[in-house]
Amino acid sequence: MGTSLICPSGFVQTPPTEAGALPGCAPDPAACGSDAFGGVAEGQHVAFVDGAFGGSSTGSRAAPFVTIGQAIANLPQGGTIAVAAGTYTGKLEWAAPIDLRGRCPALVVLTTAGSANIIRVETAKAAGSRVADLTLAGAVFVCASAASRTLPPPGCSSLTN
Repeated sequence: MGTSLICPSGFVQTPPTEAGALPGCAPDPAACGSDAFGGVAEGQHVAFVDGAFGGSSTGSRAAPFVTIGQAIANLPQGGTIAVAAGTYTGKLEWAAPIDLRGRCPALVVLTTAGSANIIRVETAKAAGSRVADLTLAGAVFVCASAASRTLPPPGCSSLTN
């Protein structure tokens, strides 16, 4: 009698890597669609990121920022960051509500260099933040709260790939 595994949206089941092991889940490239920014529309509270962009960046679809950090620094509170395909390395922190959305988990990877670099969200100020449709590779996702000594603190939503 085997164990069934249900993969999250945007992922497909992969065969076990060795006898007796459970199957795994991997990002599904077919779930990516054709839009470079996963269907996120241009808007007043939206910043776009494409690490491959080579021009002058304004955060628009036509002139996206090249790093997620640039988008965080320039995004109005409660805004959305739409991330195009690519691998993005670095420390990300924010203390205001942000919706961080990748094109799809198969094409957008956030990674860090070393254990000191993490994704950190200050929950007291960033309640309602969301991270979706991307893959964290080696990254540590931490929600922090000055008022709570428990992890995750109250108000920390789950990570969605």
